[in-house]
Amino acid sequence: MDIQEIKISKSWEPHVELMLHRFNEKLRIKWLPEVLSKFVRRFRTKNKIKEIKTSFGELKVVGDFTGVFKDIVTETKKNCRDTCEFCGSPDTEKVTIKGWVYNSCESCKEKKK
Repeated sequence: MDIQEIKISKSWEPHVELMLHRFNEKLRIKWLPEVLSKFVRRFRTKNKIKEIKTSFGELKVVGDFTGVFKDIVTETKKNCRDTCEFCGSPDTEKVTIKGWVYNSCESCKEKKK
């Protein structure tokens, strides 16, 4: 994948790694050796991730996606929305801390204020 930039919190990394793994599995041309499959994929214009970042407490995945790839991105965004950016806790809400919007659990919100 030719991703230009990835800027996310540590606690969201497992979700994004799973998304990238699922992308690779779906994009791989099964009957070609992996090296050739990667070479051919470079010329495709669809289903390429250009950027992954955090913005306003949400995961943003920039690219051009079709079908199952949209579903993978949507599921990953939901998983991140349900995960605290600071500690990885599953019980979260959007909070503003020092002018920035984060996805945070209650205990991290209190610590960061």
